[in-house]
Amino acid sequence: MKENLEPISTPKELLWRDFRVDYLPWIVLILLIVITWIFWSKTGVAPTLMAEAEIVKAQLVAPGNGIVQQVIAERFSQVKAGDPLIVFKLTDPNNALNSIRMELDLLSAKAEKSQSSISTRRAEADYYSLKLDLLAKKIDLEQAKVELTRTEKDLARATELVKDKYISDEFYDISLAAHDNAQAAVSNLQEMLEKSIENYYALRRTGKVYQTKLWKFAANPTSTGEKLLDNSGLVFEPSTDTEEGQDDYLNGQHPLFEWVHCNYIRDADGTARPTAIEGMSNYATA
Repeated sequence: MKENLEPISTPKELLWRDFRVDYLPWIVLILLIVITWIFWSKTGVAPTLMAEAEIVKAQLVAPGNGIVQQVIAERFSQVKAGDPLIVFKLTDPNNALNSIRMELDLLSAKAEKSQSSISTRRAEADYYSLKLDLLAKKIDLEQAKVELTRTEKDLARATELVKDKYISDEFYDISLAAHDNAQAAVSNLQEMLEKSIENYYALRRTGKVYQTKLWKFAANPTSTGEKLLDNSGLVFEPSTDTEEGQDDYLNGQHPLFEWVHCNYIRDADGTARPTAIEGMSNYATA
């Protein structure tokens, strides 16, 4: 007689061991196969193939000399027989030579212009250097004049004192020598300044000619004139207290129109004629 016995359950540790031994290796193998297949399909095999295509080359021949004006066919584009590839214009060989001569002449003109520009910049540098030297000599001359004035006062005082025997003849001779030296310094600086002024204005000569044509009153009674030569295109606009007008004559390129302090007299017809420029020995301020 069988007894109704309860089944004995298998321990979990034993079930896990059986699973690892019987099933887990197959599951891992299948997963590895699936992962390998996915990786190989995505990255292992290149999606495209690299190859070198053999192209058909054709040599284009023109019936004569000319110029390619336009390329119609684009690179690697497909064309058919009869399709236009380029626009070619035939030219006369003599015209080509003339064109080359013109280019050479143009290059020569540019070279001459560049050389002229360099010479102009060098002249401008010399001009500004001379201008600074002129200003420095003006300052030295003014300082020498101040020193001369001081020595004149000292000499006048020493003359009175030596008469009254308050100072010796030696002190008087010292004052006289100082006055003579100051006077000689003023004379030398004055001569150097006038020479600098002469060089300054000689260097400012540009060779430009400014001309204006005015109509005879019988032909045209208006005051309208026509600017010619280097005067053409220059603009002069009057200025007001609030707005400065355009003045092309004082832009540094036309030294003829730059103003300076000077002494002048008027001729019988009222024309002003300069007699001395600031910095010269005969220039007066009063």
